[in-house]
Amino acid sequence: MLKPILIFLFAAMPALPLAAQCDPADIRDDLSVEERHAIARQVADWPYGVGRAFRAIRGDERLFLFGTFHSAAAGPVPLVVGDEIARAQSLFVEVTSDQTAALQARMQTDPGLIMNLTGPGLNTDLTTDEWQALTDALQPMGLQPEVADHLQPWFAATMMAIPPCEMMQQVGGTKPLDMKVEALAHEAGIPVAGLETAQDVLGMFDAMSRGTQIDFLRSSLMSVEMAEDVFMTAARQYREGRIAEVQALANAIASRQMPPDAVAAMNEAVMEPLLEQRNRNWMKPILDAATPGPAVIAVGALHLGGEAGLLRLLEREGFDITRIILDGEVSE
Repeated sequence: MLKPILIFLFAAMPALPLAAQCDPADIRDDLSVEERHAIARQVADWPYGVGRAFRAIRGDERLFLFGTFHSAAAGPVPLVVGDEIARAQSLFVEVTSDQTAALQARMQTDPGLIMNLTGPGLNTDLTTDEWQALTDALQPMGLQPEVADHLQPWFAATMMAIPPCEMMQQVGGTKPLDMKVEALAHEAGIPVAGLETAQDVLGMFDAMSRGTQIDFLRSSLMSVEMAEDVFMTAARQYREGRIAEVQALANAIASRQMPPDAVAAMNEAVMEPLLEQRNRNWMKPILDAATPGPAVIAVGALHLGGEAGLLRLLEREGFDITRIILDGEVSE
């Protein structure tokens, strides 16, 4: 889910006055017994919840799906994935680097993509304590309160979730994993296509009500002091192949501040447009790519599993799904 948001985040960031180094704790060490049980239940109910690499085969049609993580901490491209890209006819990613670069250029002349320049400011939507927490968190990133006040709520919420050390690495030129995957394809002369455009992503956020965006922001503010630990723990979970656990752990942390029904409502409001609807939108180009295949599909790892995930959707289309265990991953 991070990729579409971070497209806007890193395209829009100013030069960061940061010197932070990530030194996170693994928040799994501090979970209560009840939280561990809740996470285990959610993971057990998540189809294809473990693993990052899968083959999907239907007759002569062949797809290789690799779940990525938009972070410099995600590690190198696994050798198996590199080999699959070298043999592929095409690579599909969420949004191509060219699209991201075009968006970056557009942002230079259209700040309204991430800012609310005419409507009410965030200061009017948040409590005094929430507003103080937001401005305190954004100030080290070079954003003064008068600028923060006009950010779109979804954009401000995302900035709360990404630790400054991660932002600094990416703005400084360290490529996240999905960009490394795309670079491998270009080096091998493999065509790269996007499953959506940057404009599609922007429309997804525009379609969210302001109320939903404010709720999203409030949820992020509740755990802003843990942002570095949460993000980097998710990177560890990713490298271990514990993909469903990433979302389950996020739910457990949110449940410390919100009642379970509020967490469920937030998930429904955010996950449907960010994950499920996009998965459905992507199925046609993915199925089309399988016919001349083989094709590699490299998208955020949370898009793969779950009842509405790409693997389940492909399974319903008659594809046989096989997991490929990568180095460092748990077996189940």
